[in-house]
Amino acid sequence: MFPGDYPLLNRPNLVALLLRAAADGPAGLDDCVERLRAAFAAAREPVPLPEAELTARFAGLHTDLSAAGLLEDAGAGRFTLTARGRTLLAGHPDGFDTDRLMVYPEFKAYIRARNRSLARADARAGAFDEGFIAAQTGARLTENPYTPNTVDHQSWENGWAEARDEGIG
Repeated sequence: MFPGDYPLLNRPNLVALLLRAAADGPAGLDDCVERLRAAFAAAREPVPLPEAELTARFAGLHTDLSAAGLLEDAGAGRFTLTARGRTLLAGHPDGFDTDRLMVYPEFKAYIRARNRSLARADARAGAFDEGFIAAQTGARLTENPYTPNTVDHQSWENGWAEARDEGIG
């Protein structure tokens, strides 16, 4: 282990802690933070981050895991594990990175929507989206409306290729 390296804070471990808390019954983010604190205590390591940062990390994971259908709302800020969540936890008891969730269409749609809203800061996002839609409607790569060797031309091609890679076009 390197100085400042805390394996207990890696995403797979945090995912496992959150899923186990949800599997034990209605849990909240505070339960997840408490489990992490207990893991650090068992390792005789200080908790390297303030509670607000730990809570924020679990909140982000909660959002992702809920979007993938692994968690369901139990009311009052609590959540439980779904059947899908139990299956995934049983297959990966030590956790997993959230990129594994891309196999679920609803998670893929969530990521696409989240990333699209962030892409609006890019002036070329419109050309990318046009290319993506063009591939969805069956347009050929040679039907790119932009002047070759321009940023818009490349952005349109990237959107078209992305749709094709996802099997949409």
